[in-house]
Amino acid sequence: MDNNERLSVLIRKWFNKHRRKTLKNNQSQPQPHLQIPDMDYYFITGRIKEKYGGMTKSLLLRAKLFGLKNISSHFLTFSYDPEFSRKVKGIIDKQIVNPKMTKIQNMYVDFLIPNSKPEEQYHPSYHPDNINEVVIDHEDPSVRFIRNEQTNQIEMIEFFHQNQQMEKREEYNTQGQLHKVSYFSQETGKVYQELFIYEHTYIYMKKEYVHLEEESKNKLKEMIWYAQEGIKTFKNEKALRQEWLMTIQYKNDRKKLFLVDSRKQDKYVFQLKKRSSSYFSAIIHSKHYETEKTALRSDYNELFTQIRKQKVDAVFFITEEQKTDVVKQFGHQNIFFLTPHTLDRSSHQVQDHYMADPHKVLMMARLTKIKNVIDAIRSFQFVIKEVPSARLEIFGSGPQEKQLKQEIKKLNLEKNVFLKGFTQKPDVEFRTARMSISTSVFEGCPLSIMESIVNNCPVITYNYDYGASTLVKNEFNGFVVEQYEVKQLANKIIELLKNDEQHQIFSENCQEIAEIYSIPNYYENWITALHKMIEVREKRDQIQRMMKPIHFKLVDISSKHHVLSLDLQIEGVIEKRKKVILELVGYDRDNHAELFSKKVENLKVSFPIGHAFIKAALKRNKTKYVDFYMRMRDEEFNEITQRLPIAEHLLNEKGVSKVDGVSYKTIKGNYSWKLNK
Repeated sequence: MDNNERLSVLIRKWFNKHRRKTLKNNQSQPQPHLQIPDMDYYFITGRIKEKYGGMTKSLLLRAKLFGLKNISSHFLTFSYDPEFSRKVKGIIDKQIVNPKMTKIQNMYVDFLIPNSKPEEQYHPSYHPDNINEVVIDHEDPSVRFIRNEQTNQIEMIEFFHQNQQMEKREEYNTQGQLHKVSYFSQETGKVYQELFIYEHTYIYMKKEYVHLEEESKNKLKEMIWYAQEGIKTFKNEKALRQEWLMTIQYKNDRKKLFLVDSRKQDKYVFQLKKRSSSYFSAIIHSKHYETEKTALRSDYNELFTQIRKQKVDAVFFITEEQKTDVVKQFGHQNIFFLTPHTLDRSSHQVQDHYMADPHKVLMMARLTKIKNVIDAIRSFQFVIKEVPSARLEIFGSGPQEKQLKQEIKKLNLEKNVFLKGFTQKPDVEFRTARMSISTSVFEGCPLSIMESIVNNCPVITYNYDYGASTLVKNEFNGFVVEQYEVKQLANKIIELLKNDEQHQIFSENCQEIAEIYSIPNYYENWITALHKMIEVREKRDQIQRMMKPIHFKLVDISSKHHVLSLDLQIEGVIEKRKKVILELVGYDRDNHAELFSKKVENLKVSFPIGHAFIKAALKRNKTKYVDFYMRMRDEEFNEITQRLPIAEHLLNEKGVSKVDGVSYKTIKGNYSWKLNK
């Protein structure tokens, strides 16, 4: 680097430092008009994993930041987890959340056990406070002790009949306490009963199973909870989870926001009967489509079904790109809001990045197919030919660890590529890396990239949905390469390893991107979205009350020159002073896409059934069925919808109508199309 280049770098460093200081001063100014709405907040997911990833991190940070604004929140988990209390203690000990402001709760630990009144006791074969203090007789063939490979603690004790078939299994947590007993059928070898236990002996719940011979598996028959007010039975896990949610809803009359972070939990919340004081919402953390953007992922079906039923008050997106894609596919919705992630900058003491190890390339990812770590490994067979001293350090754990180790050995990369396991200090790794890389198949918004840029660590990433090209601006704070182009990835790694000046510029530019995701901006996005959610709900409720006595019906259908004409009938009167826009909307039954809409004039609507726009929409979505709804909205697009029923005398023939070849009456008597393929 010559003198002019050095001077250029110094000037740029001074300018960026001065600009960041100005931005920080501006952001630190108090903004008293911005307040998070005063309500009870419930953030919902299934479980807390031992080594949790980006979704749980973002949920915990949301809870922490809300707490800093004196807004308390509850982190709800449903799944049975004997290690739940230990995990929560670990989170609190690390000061990830303030326990005075955030209650991390589990359905079993914080609802079932405290509200139970056991009628039965279980008498374990060994009854110490800690099973690991027992002196074990290893000679008894009817008992087998199963220990944890790492800690050597007893996890299970299995008891056998004389014929060596299992009779029962006792399970113990890491504190050595009995928490569950399973009984096995001698006929099938399957579990037929589970006892859930606290304080070594008290049975607070049972699960009974029935064996399905034809499927060779067990099915839950019922769950029996010994509640304080008497025995309660539930047919499935859903009913039990909704019991807890209903208890929370009726805890008091305060407004409550139920925010679902995990798509697997959507049905438990959105199928619940909602109180007027409750708001149901979802935040999207991952890609919503399969290989094509018109094909909705199966785990998103419940959410978009309930959006169509207007059970959802808000959907929060963490990238503008995904929000735009969803609007293109499903139509404009006033309940869609943008709330990007942030990082807790207090834990990121950013330093000048020229102290980084010049040979270290970092990857922070779970070892799963979605993270596509194998491409990063394969890229290094090309990297080391140009830069033999380069190292790829991969931090994370997961089911692909064995496969990735084999790939490293196969490519003779043992001296250059290292699987380092899970790290509790990702910031230290980012600060000492020359760059980080991301090769995911898809993401919601990659927190690992955010962690990298906040630590001034340039990023080379595949161009995947969503967030990669938002966080990494090509040739500004890193490189964006075409997905699955391993050699292109390798070339960019080589380029950044060799070019000190380019690395310096990228490193400095990281802060400009990081400022966009600052905590003040995070608060502003959430405050704006939450207040708008409340406003939209009020306006929707007004339209709902006004339209409740109004009912539409399809009374005539005709087709001429490929133009379909529908005549409607209305029951009730819409007040003229109320400005309501009526539209007929066709939705794809399978992926919930809004295919087309047409304004209703004088209770008539016509549209060219063979129009190129309609044909294109049907082809693009591979539509088999179109379901029609009446949409009633105001000029601000606050809307409600209701299915369009058909008059009794109309469309009673079997199959589709001869009038247009597509119209038919559903079993429930509503208007739909069935398309010939």
